[in-house]
Amino acid sequence: MKNNTVGEVFTGVDGLGDYIASLPEPEWLRETRLAALERFSAMDWPDTAVEEWRRSDISSYDFNAYNMRGAKQSAAADSADSQVEPGLAGRIRFEGPDAVATSLDPDLASQGVIFEPLSEFVLQNSANHGGSISKATRAVRDLIMDSVHKADNKLKLWHYAGWTHGVVLYVPRFMEIKNSFVLDFQESGDSVITAPQIFVVLEEGARVEVIQRVHGADEGEVLLNESVDIHIGDGAACRYVALHNLNIDSSSFGTTLARISRDGHLHHGIAAFGSMFTKYRIDAELNGPGSDVLLDGIYYPAEDQHVDLRTVQTHFAPKCASHALYRGAIRDEAHGVYQGLIYVGEEGSETDAYLTNNNLLLNDGAQADSIPCLQIHTNDVKCSHGSTTGKLNRNEVFYLASRGFSPEEAEEILLQGFFEPIVARLPEALQEEIRDLIAARFVPVEIL
Repeated sequence: MKNNTVGEVFTGVDGLGDYIASLPEPEWLRETRLAALERFSAMDWPDTAVEEWRRSDISSYDFNAYNMRGAKQSAAADSADSQVEPGLAGRIRFEGPDAVATSLDPDLASQGVIFEPLSEFVLQNSANHGGSISKATRAVRDLIMDSVHKADNKLKLWHYAGWTHGVVLYVPRFMEIKNSFVLDFQESGDSVITAPQIFVVLEEGARVEVIQRVHGADEGEVLLNESVDIHIGDGAACRYVALHNLNIDSSSFGTTLARISRDGHLHHGIAAFGSMFTKYRIDAELNGPGSDVLLDGIYYPAEDQHVDLRTVQTHFAPKCASHALYRGAIRDEAHGVYQGLIYVGEEGSETDAYLTNNNLLLNDGAQADSIPCLQIHTNDVKCSHGSTTGKLNRNEVFYLASRGFSPEEAEEILLQGFFEPIVARLPEALQEEIRDLIAARFVPVEIL
């Protein structure tokens, strides 16, 4: 291993090789980064000739203008033993790539749960977890190698070559953890790239809930390029919900890839409010019979924001179920894009899958594109999709106004009600926060 220069800054894609060389990481991880870098260097940036990127043009980006640095290895040392907050299983808080506060319920740690910054984990600078550390290391290694192999565009490979910080959550067999794990990412700076990498590994029968928040400073251009890799073992269950709210000068790119084994369950949710440009993809692979997935998403772009969300429900095994519901409200000159795909392989008989996308256009300048798709390669399946795009129902506004609400109050009630079927399924810790964000963004239609 080589010694990294703490605080050293590397510029853009041209600095990736030097960045990798500076990191004090094990050889297997360095080789994985270099494999991603090799594929990255041979690949072109996504362009609008590719269907997935047809409505999201990134040709104006100068990716070499962004700077990055790795996490300081000792950043979390002073807070690693801090007391966990009531009602939480653990929390890790980042400021940029540095973990500034970490906590984990001691009872969970004594039972083999691992929850720590990724930069610490890869060096195995953790408390004695018995056999958990070796099992978690193998699982993380398998996940990242699989993700590099499957990465199909230059931005994903950029991430896997140059991730800057992240988290590992490992839960041993048959542990049902009722309290939530919380990940807080506070991103700031100007012309800064931040690339968090999150691993969630659930062994057989484990159950867990993870809440991720991504916030930024009021000013400064940040480029977020994140990845979340999830492994759900046989009979395990995970609810993972992310709230993204970077400032209007920033851009967000990201992927979530979840692999669900026999009788496993995933509930994934995303709420996209911030960033001038957002392009995010959620892949759920149903790899074992009886596995099921619920995908929830809300987005509310305003001004000239661009939000492009894509879900892929991939059925590789029989008797699996997957359901997706995404809803967006689009205001001003904003553009909302939802792309949904249900893919059923030859082994996916007795599949039960659907996806639904609903959009509200709050004024004439707003734009919504909805592209639901099915690809089915076997018989005996029940698959469907639906999409609606429209405006607030003026009859419903009039009805509420006739019951004593002002027209503005009626519109806000209807807008909150539009999102509520999804918001109500999210963790209670996020529900009021998301409702407040919806309320803060609301502008009466007459003013628009």
